[in-house]
Amino acid sequence: LSNCKIIVKDNVFDEFIMKNGQVLTAYNNTVAMESNPDDGYRLTNGAIYNDSGELYKIISTAGTSIILPDEVNKICSGSLTDAKRVENLILPGEDDIVLEKDCLKDTSIKTLVCNSEKQLDSISSMIEDAGGKNVELVIMNTTSDGYSYYTVNRDGEQIVMLAKVPENVEEFDGTIADGTVSINTIGTYAFANCNSLKWVNLPESVTKIEYGAFMNCKALQGVLINAKESIVIGNRSFDGCDSLRFIASNAMKCTMIDDYDPVIRDVNDTENKQRF
Repeated sequence: LSNCKIIVKDNVFDEFIMKNGQVLTAYNNTVAMESNPDDGYRLTNGAIYNDSGELYKIISTAGTSIILPDEVNKICSGSLTDAKRVENLILPGEDDIVLEKDCLKDTSIKTLVCNSEKQLDSISSMIEDAGGKNVELVIMNTTSDGYSYYTVNRDGEQIVMLAKVPENVEEFDGTIADGTVSINTIGTYAFANCNSLKWVNLPESVTKIEYGAFMNCKALQGVLINAKESIVIGNRSFDGCDSLRFIASNAMKCTMIDDYDPVIRDVNDTENKQRF
């Protein structure tokens, strides 16, 4: 199926999306509830939203950072409740986005990332009614060569998160903004679908690779991690990296979220694969 609307019973709606997410995403399908078949829902980057742009839910298997799709214009109450891991919510575009009353209440959201001063001012006016009195508001920065990053405060420590990269990047050595910014975390889906990326050499400052960070980088062949003490690698970080031959790390400790075990292609046998 492609470019189709799938109608399911209301009581299995969430379960259906969780089980068939790849079919919905890869083939541009939508799904609707039997009680309201005209209102289709899409799944993009872990976010489920309807044709009107209302965020319905963040699936719980997503990483600690989520980039909301550009189509989302409203965050509904209850849409973030089940996303227990999500701490950073990157808002779409630069236009206004509506925060429904209590949409941030009883959630794990610690930071909302805005794309302009105007958007930040708009969000500031709604943040308390949304239940996010203690939620940090920050602005996304973008370098002249197309790298987007933001900084969050966690327990008094400033952590720089890489959010987006240029689509045509071929190599990455952790240097952005002419070396004036040190990245600490490769964010969720930061390099996803960068088909030109071949080599990655992460500096010592990078200690975390988030969910799906390098997903579907078809040309990626090697990754060198220079962290000395520890590195955290998120689930599905290297899924779909069909050319990947090695991931080498200098870290004394490596934590694989959800027991993730990326597939590495055997350099001597293009048909066989081995686990990391």
